[in-house]
Amino acid sequence: MEMSEIPEGMVLVTHPMDMDGSRYRNFSYVWDKESMVARWVAYPLNSRLMSGSGGRSDAWGLDPALPEKDQPVLYYGYRESAVWARGHQIPSADRKVRKYNEQTFYGVNMTPQSHDLNAGIWNELEQYVRTRCSAFDTLYVVTGCITEGSVEVAHDNVGKEVTVPTGYFKALLGFSKTGRTGGPAQGYTGVAFYFENRPYRGRDFMDEDNCMSIAELEEKAGLRLFVNLDSAIGAGTASAVKSTVDDWWYSR
Repeated sequence: MEMSEIPEGMVLVTHPMDMDGSRYRNFSYVWDKESMVARWVAYPLNSRLMSGSGGRSDAWGLDPALPEKDQPVLYYGYRESAVWARGHQIPSADRKVRKYNEQTFYGVNMTPQSHDLNAGIWNELEQYVRTRCSAFDTLYVVTGCITEGSVEVAHDNVGKEVTVPTGYFKALLGFSKTGRTGGPAQGYTGVAFYFENRPYRGRDFMDEDNCMSIAELEEKAGLRLFVNLDSAIGAGTASAVKSTVDDWWYSR
């Protein structure tokens, strides 16, 4: 449910996870070999998928699903680490089981992100997503970066060029089978966020310039997200879900 259409010439990679005898998706991503970044990373969230006793592994490494020549080597920060952080697309804190947390430290999950953005408003948004997911049976998340218009590159540990994104987005689509008291209504509800790759000091991620409907994000980013929603609930209902931001999202 959470994935976007795959741009031509790019590759889709999926890492599964097994928990309690069942198989789930840890995350999927679309890899842009030319830019050396994942255009988007899609993953499900709920309390079960975030369970576990492990913490942040800091197991910086390579994704075995791709040749080393086609991915950044980021055991250490970018050569321009004073400027760019290794920004996760699926956050480390969203996976606590050690082997699945380690996968969030693959270089393919990183982009050169403004330190202030990474540690500031983007981090606040990530924490918000984790608190919101408890209201749903499953919260589907698509996090991505925009490379169009970029004129900057960073360098990995062996000198490969990595495109510095101009912006980042996060789209949330929650599903509740029955609805919850004080929570979202039964069915699907969504919201989306967009930020330029720069500091946002003194701003709230819910500000109208950053918070929007999924449909507005699709237009802004030139993407089509949650492509299976039409077949799940019908095109008309899906359009209404993607065009509306329920007031519940604003309650904190």
